[in-house]
Amino acid sequence: MIVKGSEARLSSGALAGSILKMNEGLKNLIQFTGDTIEHLWRVTSLNQAVTLGIDDVKGSIKIGKDADIVIIDDACNVETTIKNGKYHAFK
Repeated sequence: MIVKGSEARLSSGALAGSILKMNEGLKNLIQFTGDTIEHLWRVTSLNQAVTLGIDDVKGSIKIGKDADIVIIDDACNVETTIKNGKYHAFK
């Protein structure tokens, strides 16, 4: 795959898919729908976990689930992640 600008293409030139980051997609969704993160978080978390059949351990914050968390600011920029107990700050 060749990533150039905002496109990902195969060596044949065919479009391979999107390079849009999940937080950027969430930001777009908030802007286009006018809805809130409180309603839309499932789109970037729970729905994927359900589809993958791992919602018993991923996709939401509940007792007994993995504590993998992405913390974003009001502009949907990633500030911090916690995965497998490892803390990563981006600001």
